[in-house]
Amino acid sequence: MTKAWEGSDIVQTHLNRFIEAAVSRQPTVVSTNPSNGEVEVSRNLEWISVTFSEEMEEGYSVSVDWDSSAAIGWPLSGATALTWSSDGRTFLFSRANVGTRLVPGITIQVTLNPPSHPPRFRDISGNPLEPFTFTFTTRKPKPSGRARRRKNPGP
Repeated sequence: MTKAWEGSDIVQTHLNRFIEAAVSRQPTVVSTNPSNGEVEVSRNLEWISVTFSEEMEEGYSVSVDWDSSAAIGWPLSGATALTWSSDGRTFLFSRANVGTRLVPGITIQVTLNPPSHPPRFRDISGNPLEPFTFTFTTRKPKPSGRARRRKNPGP
């Protein structure tokens, strides 16, 4: 008994479309830590993590910017802790000045696969991540001391 679909190009066409869709899908960022737009982030933060929608190759391309008036931001030059999780879905990186507190109230912008760099964040099929940017802001200092009360001068 011969099945109607045996030898049919329809099955092969659908299978090829399914495989092509799976292979050509670009990876996305699922989450970041700190999260995008987060404020009141600890000034002692040492690691940033980015989780992707699928397993990634081990390359990376990251740009980190902060207010140029702030002396202490998130420098990558000299950072040695750039690593991937065992499942290849989470990228973690530290800063070169670990142990130094971040400037209070500073906004840090992280861009993955910035347009000015080759796209090294790629899934295991070679599909590049579209440039992705997120920001976070460190905790501002609390006012110190007690506020002085003004004496009512009276009538």
